[in-house]
Amino acid sequence: MTGDSYDCGKKNGLYAGICEVWTTQPERRAKFRKGIEKLLSE
Repeated sequence: MTGDSYDCGKKNGLYAGICEVWTTQPERRAKFRKGIEKLLSE
């Protein structure tokens, strides 16, 4: 197995893993960014 691993049994690890997937896959990056910007603007 290669790459980073995250402790998904803990909230921070789970969120870090999700962010890693959504920010490293170009087809998902724009949608993820838009969602984060919306959350931060509220």
